[in-house]
Amino acid sequence: MQTFYDQSDLVHASIGSVRDSLIVGALLAVIVIMVVLRSRKLGLAGALVLPASIAFTLIGLLLAGQSLNMMTLGESPRRWVSCWTTDVVVEHLAARSTDEHPATRSQAMAEIAPYLAGSSLCSLAIFLPFVLSRRDRRVLRVLSLSMVLMLGSSLLLCLTWCR
Repeated sequence: MQTFYDQSDLVHASIGSVRDSLIVGALLAVIVIMVVLRSRKLGLAGALVLPASIAFTLIGLLLAGQSLNMMTLGESPRRWVSCWTTDVVVEHLAARSTDEHPATRSQAMAEIAPYLAGSSLCSLAIFLPFVLSRRDRRVLRVLSLSMVLMLGSSLLLCLTWCR
């Protein structure tokens, strides 16, 4: 018997690609926030939320007895690096602090929180049925679970840490 097609090389390459995309994307996002908005504090808030969201997602997958598969790895860089919730919050906080009547962080967060929650809950409503489904959809279940964990954790972290 001889191996015809070995997918382990593809998996290792995907893991390396995800790692590289996360590092480069996160660094560029923080640098852009710090340079454009001229705020180290907001840049650091963004720098903390992204890795924490990723960590919570991976821990949640581990606790659910799941692991990353090819579909999840293929989608991860696009979803994790472009975790827009933090960017929206940081930009809104920066915009509100430079107005003629500067708002406090809690006032600015109170303004944007309903929109963040509504947007994230709409996305969660799409993926949550796949996570809760009893049918045998293993691939979709892991992908949906990772989406739910990432969206939920980034929303909660933004609403708590960026205040």
